[in-house]
Formats: sequence, structure tokens, C-alpha cells
Amino acid sequence: MTSLQSSSTLPCIMFGDFNEITSLSEKEGGVQRSERLMDAFREAIDQCHLRDLGFKGSTFIWERGNSMSTFVREWLDRFLADDRWMTLFPEYEVRNFPIYSSDHAPIMVYLKKKAESDRCGKSFKFEPLWLSREDCGEIVDRSWNASLELNIDRKIARCGEDLISWAMKSFGSIKKKIKDTEKRLRVLKEGAMDGATLELCKQLAEQLDSLYMQEESFWMEEQFILRVPPSIAERIEQLLNEDPSSSEDKSLDLSFTEDGRSGTFMIGDERFPASLLDLPCVTESYKTYDDSVLIKTADIGQMILVREGNDNPPDTVEYRHGLTPPMRDARRRRFRREPDLNDEDADENVRNASKKPAPTPQTKPDTPDPANNAGEAEGSDSDESDESS
Repeated sequence: MTSLQSSSTLPCIMFGDFNEITSLSEKEGGVQRSERLMDAFREAIDQCHLRDLGFKGSTFIWERGNSMSTFVREWLDRFLADDRWMTLFPEYEVRNFPIYSSDHAPIMVYLKKKAESDRCGKSFKFEPLWLSREDCGEIVDRSWNASLELNIDRKIARCGEDLISWAMKSFGSIKKKIKDTEKRLRVLKEGAMDGATLELCKQLAEQLDSLYMQEESFWMEEQFILRVPPSIAERIEQLLNEDPSSSEDKSLDLSFTEDGRSGTFMIGDERFPASLLDLPCVTESYKTYDDSVLIKTADIGQMILVREGNDNPPDTVEYRHGLTPPMRDARRRRFRREPDLNDEDADENVRNASKKPAPTPQTKPDTPDPANNAGEAEGSDSDESDESS
């Protein structure tokens, strides 16, 4: 810490897992921490002229153990900053989130204090997931036509209210369930721990992990394409349109190997080889007019290519990372001249560019000589036309 901080004159902030505590109150369970190690950590913080930024949330953001006899929790992850950094960002706020799938809790610093998410009057946001249901368009049409007498602002607000009500019935509120589960888990983590509380925390952590998986699966529907041969596509369409119990293909399944690129697609009892391929993608990000929300849009970035059992994957157009070469600096490459790959032509261009061109004499404008033109009579266009005729 001291060597890193002394190598720079800029405002300093350090954060992460320091694997040390500053006092015994920052640990529960396990072997008592050595006073010498805690003194060394406090001394390093003082030498770097750093201060702890504090936090909102649970104090103990690392834990281990499945029973009270082996349960240990400590405050190992933190944000430390000097006075110059705190002067640059006086409205900072650190938040400790509950632990649910790792032994460390996620921590985050906000450069401006984050407003409470449950405040009144929050803005309406259209979820791309809603487009997966055909009745989404029907809800919009019905709501819009039912409020023709209202002004445009009120019609949009009415349409948003109807969409939210419809989405709650069709999909449920996964975000609300995540928020409520996180709140319950955070309250339990901040209190005293016993056997019953520890078991309840484990159950809530499993629920929270499952909810996050559901949320990710919804977004995955918008992030990849499933491309299958025509024969398999017909079977999938039949399975989706008919009663699955009456079809031979009662289930669809997709699994991947450890590399995350090759896998197996199953329809019924049949297996087909599959590959996860990357597609060229352009990502755009922009903020709302009041700079309150960051919105990101992207093309579909991946495709799952399912092949017939005897169809080998191509080895000429397919790269390890996907269908196409990397799209790094795609816009720059698109609008700049490509270098000449011919060595002889490139050398000749270099030689020609190094030669200094000979100076060209300045040309004087042609001026008529008055002595030669004195005997010539001026004629009009009409005279010339008469002579030619």
C-alpha cells in the first residue's frame, strides 16, 4: 500500500479485499486475530494518509461455515481514500450488498448519493421481454383507443399503467422479488447470528440466486439466435403449437461443455451438435435528458448453431471466437484506407514519396500584343455569321 501510494501524486482511492481488519469488533467467530497484524494494517493506512469511507449495509461482508460451530464472518473488503479524493467527490456513498452466492459480498461506491429506489413518481420503463408475448401489442392498441379524448401525455401515461398491470399478471415482478429478498437477507445479516438465522440466510441466498438466474434467462431471450436445420425447425414448431403431451418430442434441452462454445441440443431423445458463435455487434449507450438513467442498446450478439448429426462444423469461415474475425475498431477500419499488402508496390510508394518534386516554373497569363492586333478590324457575331453563310 505504501509503495503504491507514494508512486503517484494524484488523489488516491484503494478498495477491495485487504484480508485484514483494524479491530476485533470487525470479526465474529473463529480464531482471534493477531493484534500485531491489526496494528500493521492501521499503520499502513495512516502512512498512506487514507481514511475509511464508511458504508451502508451489513458490517460483515465475508463469511464462511455451514454451522454455528464453524461459522466465521469478517469485514475484509472496504474503500479507503485520501482527503484530496474526498474533496473531489464530497457526495460519495458506499453500499455493502448481501452475500448470496460467494463468500464475499459485493460492494459499490456511488460518487453521488443514490436516491432511494422506492421513491414516488419513478419513471416508466418498457421491458424488451414484453415483446415476447403477442398480446403486448393488443394491450397497447386497446389502451390507446380507450383514451382518445385525453391529450398525448395522458394517453402515454395511461398506456404505461396498463402495460405495467398486464406485465405483473403475465410475468410477475422478478425485480420486486429480488429487492424484497435482498432486503430480508440484509436485515438478517446485520443482526445477531444463531443456528436458525444462519439456516434462513442460506435459504434466502438460494432464492436470490434462483431469481437472478430467472432474470438473466429473460435477457438471454433477447441476446442470441437459435439457428437449426429445417427438419428440426419443423419439429420445434410442432412442439410449440401443439400439446407437448401428445407429441413424441416432449422436451427441448441445451447443454454446453466446459469451454462454453460447443454443446448438445436435445429434442426428445435425439441429440444434435451445437456451437455458440459470436456475431458482429454494435453497442450504443446514452443517457436520458435528465442524466438520471443510462440506457444501453445492442444488436443480437450471439447465435447457437445446431447441426445435423453427420454435419461437421466448417473449418474455413468459423473462428474459435465465432463466425467472423474480431470487430475491434470496426468503425475506424470502415472509414480509413487499408494499407497496401504488396511489398514491391509499398516500397515503390515509399521511394516516390521520399523524392522531392522538381519546381515547376510559374506560367504567365496570355496577353494580346497591341502591335499585332492594331490592323485587325473588330467584327460582330452577326458579321461572322453573314460571311459564313
